Amino acid sequence: MSNHERQAETSAPSTPEAIASEENIRRDDARPQAVSPPGFGRSPDSSSSSGPEAAERSKEITERELFQITCLRNTHYHEDRERFFARWHKVTMFVVVLGGAATFAPLEQKHWIAASVVTIAGLIDLVFDVSGKARLHASLRRRIYEILSESQDNSVDLTKLRRRAIDVYADEPPCMHAVNALAYNAAMAAFERPKQLQFKISSWQRILRNIWPYPAVVFKTFAELESVSST
Repeated sequence: MSNHERQAETSAPSTPEAIASEENIRRDDARPQAVSPPGFGRSPDSSSSSGPEAAERSKEITERELFQITCLRNTHYHEDRERFFARWHKVTMFVVVLGGAATFAPLEQKHWIAASVVTIAGLIDLVFDVSGKARLHASLRRRIYEILSESQDNSVDLTKLRRRAIDVYADEPPCMHAVNALAYNAAMAAFERPKQLQFKISSWQRILRNIWPYPAVVFKTFAELESVSST
């Protein structure tokens, strides 16, 4: 991981310009696409700015750290997805093996429900390629970790690292946006960014994050929700 910012720098921005500058780090990629980091509701990437706002922003977090947040968020995203598919693969294989051990009994005649469960479990693993998806997310996570590791060296050109990251993004499956929001929060917390700049996620969104993609949901930060409630 990169060097964390000092505690004084992690406090909430004190001016509207600073808050707007922080908000810009999550605005670039509303949906997965090859030209910007997919799998993330909003990307921690900077928009071009100059003058006092740029100076204030540079004191808070550097461009390299913004890129590292993007990479770390990506790794958390794929780790969550990998764990989900790996667990499902183990469950389906357990059911299939358990059903195979019971084949000596007249399972089809007396326990047709159990036989149906075994068949469905095998079909889920085969048709949806659960184990294959787990391996895919594991591979993508390792590739991003390699890029994140190289980004710790300030002599490595950031533009080249971004190009390599885009190559990884191009291989990513469609985004699960609640998983992305949680991954974003984890990455921001790792860099000790303010809590108000993290996304608010409901309990149901957490539970169903790997099942329902929430494509139409616009996740809002605590700061955005406070701003709406105060108006």
